[in-house]
Amino acid sequence: MQTRQHLKDDHSSKSSFLSIVLALMITCLLAGFIVKSQDQQTTVNIFVNDPRPVAQAIRELEQNCGCVITYEDPRYLHNSEIVDVTQTVRKDLEKFGPGEAPRVFRPKRGTLALEYSSTPGTKIPINTADTIQRLLNTHASGNGAGRFRLEKDGKTFHVVPITFKDALGNLTPQESLLETSISLPAEERSGAQTLNAICAAITGQSQASVNIGTFPLNLFLQYHDIGAVRPDKAKNVLSGLLESVDPSGHLSWRLLNEPGTNNYVLNIHRVPALSR
Repeated sequence: MQTRQHLKDDHSSKSSFLSIVLALMITCLLAGFIVKSQDQQTTVNIFVNDPRPVAQAIRELEQNCGCVITYEDPRYLHNSEIVDVTQTVRKDLEKFGPGEAPRVFRPKRGTLALEYSSTPGTKIPINTADTIQRLLNTHASGNGAGRFRLEKDGKTFHVVPITFKDALGNLTPQESLLETSISLPAEERSGAQTLNAICAAITGQSQASVNIGTFPLNLFLQYHDIGAVRPDKAKNVLSGLLESVDPSGHLSWRLLNEPGTNNYVLNIHRVPALSR
């Protein structure tokens, strides 16, 4: 009886020992996996000092991830957010009396810094949406000009304004100009003509003026289409045009406000594809 009890106790001890060894092995494997995963991550830093820090940081992030992140300015009206550059940029001051030349304003410079984790050997964020949102949160906590919302449409990200500081310093709601409903009549147009028609339609349906800035001229001149655009958000119409002009999906935009006014300039640029 004692022998059987001894054998039973011995067997139980061996089972407990094996369980402990197995648990230690699993713990070591998990620890090694975690360390390896951390070693594979790369830290990337973005730092900008620019009149439009969010726009510039977004542009750098676009280049790092090879993805499209569109951007729209808030309005710049309050004195704390704009600077008068009339004396340095106007070349026709001699045509006006003292203080009579139309004033030219620019957004005041601001800084913005962000650190994020990227996939091994690249600058591609592990989580692009989270990285963009942290960038916008950092801008807001630093009391930068305007507040922004992040939207996602398929593989494309949109950074759009939601508030701006009015002339009295009050935070005022702002709706994206590209939410404006527009339509275009059926007629043959080049890509450049359609782009111009979109800007004209936004201007006609809103209280703002939108003009074309820079864009890949040859690419837009080579594209032609015939067709009407039924009432839809300008953002959707613009996205559709860019996808048609460049099916690779690497065209992005920046809609920039002229400080002190409700005038905007629409710029189109190509996001370089990442080498594989």
